Amino acid sequence: MPDQPPAFVIDANVLIDYADSDPSILTLFSKSIGTIHVIPDVLEKVEQLNVKECCRLGLVIAEPTLDQYLEAGQKISGLAFDDKLCLILARDHHWTLISTDKALRSACKNTNFPLLWGLELMLPLVEKNFLPGSHALHTATIIQSSNPQFVHQQILESFSNKIDKIKMGKKSILKGV
Repeated sequence: MPDQPPAFVIDANVLIDYADSDPSILTLFSKSIGTIHVIPDVLEKVEQLNVKECCRLGLVIAEPTLDQYLEAGQKISGLAFDDKLCLILARDHHWTLISTDKALRSACKNTNFPLLWGLELMLPLVEKNFLPGSHALHTATIIQSSNPQFVHQQILESFSNKIDKIKMGKKSILKGV
């Protein structure tokens, strides 16, 4: 059986970051790397986008099941309801979670499934020459300036170093992407 392309679920913080900086990167990623799923409860937190705009960008709306909603209603310390849904859908569908939220990422690490930082979704695009490294770094700088709480200067510097490694011909740190 041929390998399925990877699939992803994105949290509100990352969706807002790209909606504010360069939403076309989400489209490029969805077309070139793998499907990005958006949960309606996440989309409710993103004033910049609606269902129609998500579809235009190539994002797929993922409706949780009743059981998933019920599970998300249970208390998980430090996680918002929509974050719990991201965690549950990533687990149930074997999707990679894209998030900059430390509490959500910490909960995800306890489940042992793949994670991407928000900026990292640009790395396979750069590595496969779908996105110039300079454009990725410019977008990352916009994201960092508008969201310094989650994307601080040290994260931006680390991202820049990863771009430099890709330019030098070294493979991305991302496995399976």
